[in-house]
Amino acid sequence: MKKVGIFGSEYQADKLLVIKRLFEKLISLETEIFVDRDFYHFLTKTLNYEPIVAGILTNDEFDLDVALSLGGDGTFLRTAARVNRQNIPILGINTNPIKNVPVILPIVDKDDTLPESEPISLSSLLFTGKS
Repeated sequence: MKKVGIFGSEYQADKLLVIKRLFEKLISLETEIFVDRDFYHFLTKTLNYEPIVAGILTNDEFDLDVALSLGGDGTFLRTAARVNRQNIPILGINTNPIKNVPVILPIVDKDDTLPESEPISLSSLLFTGKS
């Protein structure tokens, strides 16, 4: 079972539907979900949404297969600072489609070359019938 850590910005009140769909997709894939403490507090107290999680990330030491960063550049940098030297890949999902089109690029090692494929749009992963 994959262990996924979710880190997010607290400036995403209008993104609740996307956030819920992400959690639903991860649950359907039988993923163990761990959420950053501050982001979990934001989800539960501000958005009144209590996702099913395996645990809350309270410090900078955790065992994850991948970290998801939901937000913008600042959120990604904060996530990178938390993940730091643990050799955990980070997937940055920019949740502001007005400023940026969210895409997911394949994760590769520094010595590998990128495969010749198109980026995968976040909406194609989370929303059926849309890409």
